[in-house]
Formats: sequence, structure tokens, C-alpha cells
Amino acid sequence: MNFFAKFYGFFSTRIEALKKVVDVRDVLILSGLSMLGYGLYLLYPWLSFTVCGALILAGGFFMKVD
Repeated sequence: MNFFAKFYGFFSTRIEALKKVVDVRDVLILSGLSMLGYGLYLLYPWLSFTVCGALILAGGFFMKVD
């Protein structure tokens, strides 16, 4: 019990910072890309790497930079 109480402040501040940085859209995009990649990997592994690589490239290319 003392172990958890000792690190509670450390983990709570990290979780709060993570909540401010990560958006719901980020989670949905990454989970959708992962499921697409896994599904295509079951069909043809080369197709999976090609499609997911192209989607990551397109996402990075069209990413909005402030």
C-alpha cells in the first residue's frame, strides 16, 4: 500500500499531462490503422505494409503544423 501511495503523485501528474496532449481523434486514427493493418496482414502481408505505409505517409504529409 505504501508503494502505491508513494508514486501516486508521480503517476497522477503524468496521466493529467497525457490527457491534455492526446485527443480522441488520435486514438481512433491509430486504432483504425492498427486494425486495418492487422486485417490486411492476415490476407497478404506485403499489402498490409504498403497500404499502412501509404496512409502514414499521407497523414504526415497533410498534418497541420501550427
